[in-house]
Amino acid sequence: MKRQRRKSIAFVVLVIALFFWGYIVLKQAERIITDTFESKIVLLSDTSPFQISYNGLDISILKQSFQLKDVLILPDSIASEDQKAQPHIAITSVVANDFKLIPLLFNQHLNISQIRLGDLEMVYRKTKKGEQIQENPSNRAKEKKHPLKKLTIATIAIHNYQIAQLSTSLLDSIATLQGESLSIKNVTLKRSPGSEQLSLHPSLLILSGSNLNGRSANTELKLTSFKFDSERKYAFMEGFQMGNPDSMRVKESRQQYNTPINCIEIPTMNCYGIASDTLWYSGKLLADSLVINKALFTIIKNIEKPWNTHKTIQLPHQLLRSSKPKIGLRKLAVRDAAVDYKEYHESKEVHIPIDQIEVNITNLGWINNTPDEEDQTMQAHLQGRLFNDFLMDMAITFPEPLERDTFRFEGATGPFYFESFNPVMVPTSNIKFESGQVSSIHFNGTGNAEKTTGELVMVYKDLTATVLKPRGQKNNKTFSWLANTFVRKDNPKKGKLKVAKMRYERVPYKGFGNYMFKTIESGLINSVYPFGKRKEYPR
Repeated sequence: MKRQRRKSIAFVVLVIALFFWGYIVLKQAERIITDTFESKIVLLSDTSPFQISYNGLDISILKQSFQLKDVLILPDSIASEDQKAQPHIAITSVVANDFKLIPLLFNQHLNISQIRLGDLEMVYRKTKKGEQIQENPSNRAKEKKHPLKKLTIATIAIHNYQIAQLSTSLLDSIATLQGESLSIKNVTLKRSPGSEQLSLHPSLLILSGSNLNGRSANTELKLTSFKFDSERKYAFMEGFQMGNPDSMRVKESRQQYNTPINCIEIPTMNCYGIASDTLWYSGKLLADSLVINKALFTIIKNIEKPWNTHKTIQLPHQLLRSSKPKIGLRKLAVRDAAVDYKEYHESKEVHIPIDQIEVNITNLGWINNTPDEEDQTMQAHLQGRLFNDFLMDMAITFPEPLERDTFRFEGATGPFYFESFNPVMVPTSNIKFESGQVSSIHFNGTGNAEKTTGELVMVYKDLTATVLKPRGQKNNKTFSWLANTFVRKDNPKKGKLKVAKMRYERVPYKGFGNYMFKTIESGLINSVYPFGKRKEYPR
């Protein structure tokens, strides 16, 4: 009996001892987490020009939870009552769930399943070039050693966030972004040997979000959803829109110059083979391919307004050289896109629809800028249907896009009728094509930042046109007779094929599309005008 009683007492004592040991372990774990958090807050507050405050810290190992309320980060110089109009970060709540206790106690590894951030608001200002944030040396403290060696977070979920960039005067915002949800998965921070700081290892990082909308300057931005998978080197975007088609005319009416107003709508966009480490550590976007599906580009211009002659528009390869961040794609593919282009002049409208657009660009940007690469060529092949009528192909080669401004181009069209151009010709030049059939157009040439030269062959027959009076749509019989008398009606004629010269001096404040259009236009003019520059070959 006594022996049995002794066993019972020993068991009770063991249970009590285990209970107290567990209690001590829990308190020790809570102390490690609290010390880690508070030391980090103190370190950041003392060694950076920011005030960091929060209202309530609740850590429970039994519940495996961690909660912060009303987190606020402010510059030292800003009073709390002025926070809404000044740079700051505010978070209503931060909740962490499901700690892994054993790795924390024995390996100093904090493993958290989920952190939830509610109502994040971030307002910031870019510092001017050469400007430095002022620090108070008296506030600097010795860095405290971090008790953690590793921190892993399975998921960081952010709900309802707002980000705004203030102007240098801090009087208004020049860019804003709002989002419904943002998820960051597989966050891993490690302390390297000899370092007291935890650094991010993004090789397994996954980012995803939904319902983003914002504004940059006067341009609206929308994105239905996106995902970036660092391990799979893959990114996906859905429902991207830059600009608002409903407000384009209003925006155009407020402009001083005839700068194009653009709107881009892309249902889906996929990027494969992303160099994740390069993107994270150096800010360069290097990838194997980017595929854009069914994009719609809407462009409007008011050509009554003057050109901005003080502006220089870069050629595509010049733009790539100066782009930030640096971009390098082995292949860019645009599938089944469309362009809706409109020009307004007085009460007239010129509408140039282009659909069935297919674009393939290889070696775009900085993908081949290493010394061991021999081929520096960037090539673009474009195809589209103009005026809902005929197809046009064009290939452009940039032999050394990172070094020189030279490029080569060639292209061709299928058969079409001259009347297809009447929507453009009538409003802009009061010329209306009455008949004429083009069998084909072939052209090729070279160009640089100053000029283009080349040759164009247009095979056509039975060209006739009417010259309209400036007011109204009545026929100007005298000019129509002169035009049809002297304009070349057929090519080839009497077995001789005319090859027209192309030449155009670039206007630096106009874009690359205008540059190429004017070059081809010079060849078309030389093909039909009586004194156009042509060479003659036997057919």
